[in-house]
Amino acid sequence: MCLQPNIGSNPSWVWKVAAEYSETPPTSETLAIRFANSENAPEFKKEFEAAQRTNAALRGGAPAEASLIEEKKDEAEKEEKEDKDENKDETKDKKKEEKK
Repeated sequence: MCLQPNIGSNPSWVWKVAAEYSETPPTSETLAIRFANSENAPEFKKEFEAAQRTNAALRGGAPAEASLIEEKKDEAEKEEKEDKDENKDETKDKKKEEKK
């Protein structure tokens, strides 16, 4: 799991989990947390990452490779979506210019 800033909502974080167990069957989910003030967000991140290190040490090593692969995949999908959104905006702008 990797904390990422929640775009458009400061101060908040989002992260993905492979299995969220509040429902049956467990599902992959994106979770978010928003804070009342900007001082609490970095403190949460610090504690979140400390807990990850503690859990990794208890498991006997680094974070699971599967979660790292999932994070890279999510980052690539996010970048691809951003590129598509930019292309849509450029197309709209060109159409507006052509109408003028």
